[in-house]
Amino acid sequence: MAFDLDDLRHRGFGGFVTIRELRTSLKQTPDVHGVYAVLRPNESAPTFLEKSPAGWFKRQDPSRPLSQLRMKWVPGATLVYLGKAGPSRGRTLRKRIAQFLEFGAGKPAAHRGGRAVWQLDDAEDLLLGWKRVSGQSPREVEKALLGEFESRFGALPFANYKR
Repeated sequence: MAFDLDDLRHRGFGGFVTIRELRTSLKQTPDVHGVYAVLRPNESAPTFLEKSPAGWFKRQDPSRPLSQLRMKWVPGATLVYLGKAGPSRGRTLRKRIAQFLEFGAGKPAAHRGGRAVWQLDDAEDLLLGWKRVSGQSPREVEKALLGEFESRFGALPFANYKR
């Protein structure tokens, strides 16, 4: 229940490439339904950006107040965000991760989940991994993982604001 790189690999997650690397090629991400995890393997205290470089969507500023980011940080956790890509709206891991990266690059993409990720000064160095989900709902898998994380750390991952 550590929710670190080794634990997530043991749970069937793969990939774990940096966001910087994913920006050059999304072909390695599976074009199937599943869940994805964003990890910050650097154990030092994070530095937050005052203004998010992420895209404005529906005229909403993606920036969160620094005080909120500091309060939401989960000490000792490397998992900073958990997302899903399910059958609703034809979302696959490749499409959903592409939206996540486009949003982080300043485009008005429809991916506001995990938006606090982009206020981490080292966001480009974060690792992104994924797990294919078949025979189960990606939403149910995500909810179960978030529940386990919350039981272990007493809070949701840093960039998850709802379960």
